[in-house]
Amino acid sequence: MRIYLLIALGLAHNLVAGPAYRLGSRQEEALVTSPDNMVSINGPDNYCLIVPKTEYTDVGESEFPGGTTTYCSPLARYDLNAQGELPQEFWTSVDYTTGSGVNGVRYTQRAFKFYVSLRRADKEFVCEN
Repeated sequence: MRIYLLIALGLAHNLVAGPAYRLGSRQEEALVTSPDNMVSINGPDNYCLIVPKTEYTDVGESEFPGGTTTYCSPLARYDLNAQGELPQEFWTSVDYTTGSGVNGVRYTQRAFKFYVSLRRADKEFVCEN
């Protein structure tokens, strides 16, 4: 009887706790990401965003493996070879907010307008919003 109870408790633990363990491993994987494929917002002057790699390509068309790259503010950039740098005057109008959603999860949001020419190595990108 004890063996059956232990097996049943072990199975119940895996069914209940299994998704939580998997969720934790996904969160850990998100922390270890490629420097040229990441988004981070740590403040109004400390952020990275993903942009299309090729000129005149919109976001939808660039969503394939290798179709995007990361540009960061000077404070957030840590890999000079893999990440492009956004100039200080990149944003012309910014609303930056943080808070908690209805489910209690923290969020960071930026609403912005921009027009700028980006340079990275031998390429130049023109973006307008």
